[in-house]
Amino acid sequence: MIAIRPAREKDIPHIEKIFKANKRYLGFTKRVIMGASIAKTELHVAVIKNKIVGFIRWHRRRDGWSTVYELCVDESCRLRGVGRKLMRVVGLGPTKLKCHSENSALHFYNKLGFKTVSNEITKGGLKLDFLIRIKK
Repeated sequence: MIAIRPAREKDIPHIEKIFKANKRYLGFTKRVIMGASIAKTELHVAVIKNKIVGFIRWHRRRDGWSTVYELCVDESCRLRGVGRKLMRVVGLGPTKLKCHSENSALHFYNKLGFKTVSNEITKGGLKLDFLIRIKK
């Protein structure tokens, strides 16, 4: 059973472990950023058998648009619906995100109704796709 709940400060080391294992696609984040997201209830974790197996950090703007900053599921728990459950936290409203162009998660986002609208190259030379989903 997959449980989704708001993250707590004590979850940060577990989130950092998932971050580190997926740094190619996620880059890095700072504890202070995660702490601020926890304070605003904008960081949620997925838990299976008392183990954190994924997380989503996001923000909803006043105009109704949401931005997903990071979504990641531990590799051993992928293809079990964890990512889809984490995305439910954001809701079905208009949402935007960036995803590494070589990340297999692009297929996942497409299945959720996201469309690539542009690309960008980072200072480090990574190609990112900018995706949006507009509520219908």
